[in-house]
Amino acid sequence: MTASIDERIARKRAAADKQAARAAALKKELRDLERKKAAAERKARTHRLVEVGAILEQAAGMAFDSEDLRQALSEVLNEQAAAADKNGKRLTLGRMLADACHTQIERAQQQGQASQRPSGGGIWAAEPPRGIDPITGRPM
Repeated sequence: MTASIDERIARKRAAADKQAARAAALKKELRDLERKKAAAERKARTHRLVEVGAILEQAAGMAFDSEDLRQALSEVLNEQAAAADKNGKRLTLGRMLADACHTQIERAQQQGQASQRPSGGGIWAAEPPRGIDPITGRPM
């Protein structure tokens, strides 16, 4: 009887060791996937920042190629303006630009819904478009 109990204990320990090894492998896979996700998010953010910077330089008609120019731009965008929002909070030029972008996107979506909606209702009747990418101007 002792041998069978010892055998069962050995089998259970072997199974536990196998499960522990599998758990460690799964944790490693999970860490690797999280690292890949973080790297992809960093890459997408970097790409977005480069595109936005290019748009800003094009709109301004100048390159912000010195630290002094970048600092001046930051100060201008973050300086509180005389205007205030609905709640009376003073706005910055950066906030006003962001609000103007959101308004432009909403207008484009409304115009797009009216022109893209099929006569029979179709998919737009149940679900509106997801939005328009402010950088590319393409639907998201």
